Amino acid sequence: PLFEIHSLSAALPELSRYQALLLTSANALLDCGPESLAAAPAVFAVGEATAAVRAIRLGADGRRLVTASDDPIVRVFDLSVEPGKPRLLEAFPGHTSGVLSVASSADGRILVSGGADNTLRQWASPVRGAVAAHPGKIRQVAFGPGGSELFTAGEDGQLLSWDAATLEPIRSLVAGKSPVASVAVGPDGALVAAVSEDGRLQVLERETGAVKAQWESPEKLRAVAIGEQGQILVGDEKGTILNFALGGEGQLEEIQQCTGHTGPVLALAIAADGEFYSTSADRTARRWVAATALPLHVLAGHQGQVFGLDFLGGTRLVSGSADGTARIWDLAEGKQLASCEGHEGAVLAVACRSEDKQFATAGEDGSLRHWDIEGKQVAEWTLPEDAGTP
Repeated sequence: PLFEIHSLSAALPELSRYQALLLTSANALLDCGPESLAAAPAVFAVGEATAAVRAIRLGADGRRLVTASDDPIVRVFDLSVEPGKPRLLEAFPGHTSGVLSVASSADGRILVSGGADNTLRQWASPVRGAVAAHPGKIRQVAFGPGGSELFTAGEDGQLLSWDAATLEPIRSLVAGKSPVASVAVGPDGALVAAVSEDGRLQVLERETGAVKAQWESPEKLRAVAIGEQGQILVGDEKGTILNFALGGEGQLEEIQQCTGHTGPVLALAIAADGEFYSTSADRTARRWVAATALPLHVLAGHQGQVFGLDFLGGTRLVSGSADGTARIWDLAEGKQLASCEGHEGAVLAVACRSEDKQFATAGEDGSLRHWDIEGKQVAEWTLPEDAGTP
């Protein structure tokens, strides 16, 4: 087998330029080298869907696509063998209820998944195992620097860290009563930030678990992100985004309050230059610059909640929505370049491969679609009705 198991839940993206937190579908890049996956003969045509696809990861070489679905199986497809005909490489059954997320270590050697069955599963040869990581659903999974450490955020209010190779617990970072809504690991790996539904933001030292700073909001917090310049963003239930700087004595200084969203903030992404992007239940995505309360661009056009976003080709943004479309936006001007249609339900996940100028989408209708940078559909397929083993 290509990978083997242990177990977890939703993941943080590991992007070289952007630190993006995608709450509904955490779009981390899966970095699998071409030697790590062998082609298999199974080819799937368009057909009736059997399970919603909750999360996807597009490999660093642009060839492999990993899916997490309700059936509940993790699958790896090869997109490069024949144009328009993706091939199934591996299928990993093991979860006993829906798979909510997948993530990989930076070197691509460890693939993890998290499900509604409360388990964290690791697929990394030659070790196989599973851990009941939390007494409730695991909402999110994130890798620390170097891929040696994992973080899990649970509905039980805990943020836990684990040894990625053995799944042995390392420490408890947060132990609250309210579910952890979102987690972010800083670009240099020194800090971890977590927000809870009771309005608490905690910033912790990754290596020791010591609390560096904390802050409480009267609103339910939904998203958090840490940027390369040290800023910490939080988004709340009412649509407000707060930008904090962490002082030397552990004080959080509010440097910016961004208003404009009229619904909950669902996702945040920070660029290397400090600009940041958000999506919301108000059907928009927005581009912000530091020290400005109003957005530089409002990306309007979706007719449903905007769940996630990812960056494409360095100059474009892709968003996925409950309206069944993915849309491509010009980052410089904030204009829509293309509307990618075809899904018959919400687009739950988008994953981009910037260097190869391509991206993939996954839908509530159980279909997967592969697109080029102009929004032209390259391939369309659904999951097999059986376990999907090649």
